[in-house]
Amino acid sequence: MKGYFMPHAPIILPTIGITEADCVSKTYQAMMQVGREIAEEKPDTIILISPHGPRFSDVIPLHDQEAYGGSLNTFGDFETVFEYKKDEAFIRTLLQLNDEEQGKFYRFKREDFERFEIDIKLDHGALVPLYFVQQFYTDFELVLMSDADFDPVSLMKAGRLIEKTAASLQKKVIVIASGDLSHTLSDQGPYHYHPASKVVDQAVVSAFQNNQLLSLASLDYEAVENAGICGLNSLFMLFGVYHNKMYKSNCMSYEGPFGVGYAVAKIAEISSDYNPNWLKQLSAVLEDKARAQQEKAHSFSRIAYEIIKQKVLTGISQIVRMQDTSCFVGREKITLTQEAFDQLNRPCDGLFVSIKKNGALRGCIGTVIGHDQEACYKQLSYYALQAAYKDPRFDPIDEEELSMLTVEIDLLSKLEAITLPVEHDVKKYGIYIRGEEASGVLLPNLSGVDNPVEQLQIALHKAGISVDEIRETYHFTVEKLR
Repeated sequence: MKGYFMPHAPIILPTIGITEADCVSKTYQAMMQVGREIAEEKPDTIILISPHGPRFSDVIPLHDQEAYGGSLNTFGDFETVFEYKKDEAFIRTLLQLNDEEQGKFYRFKREDFERFEIDIKLDHGALVPLYFVQQFYTDFELVLMSDADFDPVSLMKAGRLIEKTAASLQKKVIVIASGDLSHTLSDQGPYHYHPASKVVDQAVVSAFQNNQLLSLASLDYEAVENAGICGLNSLFMLFGVYHNKMYKSNCMSYEGPFGVGYAVAKIAEISSDYNPNWLKQLSAVLEDKARAQQEKAHSFSRIAYEIIKQKVLTGISQIVRMQDTSCFVGREKITLTQEAFDQLNRPCDGLFVSIKKNGALRGCIGTVIGHDQEACYKQLSYYALQAAYKDPRFDPIDEEELSMLTVEIDLLSKLEAITLPVEHDVKKYGIYIRGEEASGVLLPNLSGVDNPVEQLQIALHKAGISVDEIRETYHFTVEKLR
């Protein structure tokens, strides 16, 4: 089975970016080569993974339109037509295997698109790669899916199910993972420049050139976030297709105009005689990485992790007490500095506990308003368990996950009242809005939130209210403890 990693910037297309053609010529030529290679393969089915479709933290949506179609009218191309037949047999078989292995795929139907107010037409994450395919080959059925806010192991398991489905149906399948690389290569791009972007892009290119896609699991989580890369999750799903195979990969082109990195790459099975079990190796790498982070974590984070671990292992919420500049979670002792000990014994203005699994969010709950008479360690204890068990976006934490978890604590400043329109630095300030019966909060410095308007819109969506229903607006700063 062959797979490709392809960018999805509409400006790459000659029907849209004609004035910028010289800036993306390497990418364009490589994408055209992909189209020619797919035509030579004559696949029965193309699986396309887009990071710009409906996206969730608990399921991977399999797009279930009656037929796939869309256009690039929004970007100025009013001529190109996209219409594809859905491979219903592939979707049905994939979901059957998914149920047997307790996977995360979900048939995302028309009513789901309507419920979440998502356009049912193909998004540009799918349309741009498909443009180059259909220049040379159209005799295929399509299966479109989104990626998800999962950790690399879960994403790779999803790729494994794609491969198993293709094998069981004995179909010739091509898998395309759509994704751009860093968005912070320069201030000319959609985000501000960050030096991590070049490091991350070089790591991805090197991984393809050296058949070392597993090495991407070792990328620093903060660097990936600062780079603003949008293709890493779809890439891990593609890698999962080769979970038990030797493969050969190659980066066909890379360039970074407009502050965004575009890489075109391919990967192909070269042998299934030797079973390398990349999934098992990936799990081991990530467990080692998580263990190293746990050992050097801030004392607040270590306390929260211990509270969660003991609850998961014993089913009992352990008593947490402070004594002799130490924190005891049950019988487990965590030594503290005098400063940390004093801080934990004082009330705090607000805090959030975020659980990460291999860098992906696994639960987050907290409060923007501290309890005046309650010590910080008691609030930390409460919200650690709430994040582990009560976040409605996720299933409760289980024992198998413990070795891959890390915990981050956000300590909030006092709320400061502000007026609309909001004008502040979203990297520095979070926002809290309150209506008559609902409220919404958004922490600062979140990936993809680049201005106060976006920040406010997301907070409104979380609260389920409109701008007209806002009664109070506040902002706050955060001290992040990892």
